[in-house]
Amino acid sequence: MKSISRIFVIGIVLIICSQFCVADFYNGNELYSLWKEYKKGEDGLKYNPVDSTFYMGYIAGTVDEMDHLLSLPPNVTLGQLCRIVGKYLDDNPNFHQLSASILIWTPIYIAFNKK
Repeated sequence: MKSISRIFVIGIVLIICSQFCVADFYNGNELYSLWKEYKKGEDGLKYNPVDSTFYMGYIAGTVDEMDHLLSLPPNVTLGQLCRIVGKYLDDNPNFHQLSASILIWTPIYIAFNKK
């Protein structure tokens, strides 16, 4: 039952994103590559700061564009959102061919909009 609910939520998010996210410049494979650089920086390893910053900016821009559809807590940080999306990317490589915006919105929606 839990997996059916998750699939339903992902379907709703996909429908919503398809209506609003028309500028899909990156897919999940590209976003994952950026996430790996961000994660290296978080872990104190040598990383590419341009890719890490781009990852943060892409997530911030996507969230800002769709903020009216989410109920984010008032104190949520960009770093927290980056880690939520990154964990989703790590756990779901079978979705990396999808639009980056969908792969940003899905885990954030699941994380903060559970009823």
